[in-house]
Amino acid sequence: MAVHTSNVGPLPHQITAVYESMLPRQPLRFILADDPDAGKTIMAGLYIRELMRADARRIVIVAARRESSFFKQNQAATTSSARC
Repeated sequence: MAVHTSNVGPLPHQITAVYESMLPRQPLRFILADDPDAGKTIMAGLYIRELMRADARRIVIVAARRESSFFKQNQAATTSSARC
């Protein structure tokens, strides 16, 4: 499971969201939205890592313009670490 190989320690609500709400709903088609600093990036990362373990062919990330530079800067690191 991605939660055991992650470089971060997800909080209980993040684990519940990913493993009890998001993963059982396949295909998942909704927006991950939560309060500021609730750990959306961690939840998204866990979810994406699980999808990659299951050989997902396409993953689409839509972010606000102010967040897009964050994703561009971290894309290479995330992609290479998720393949491990």
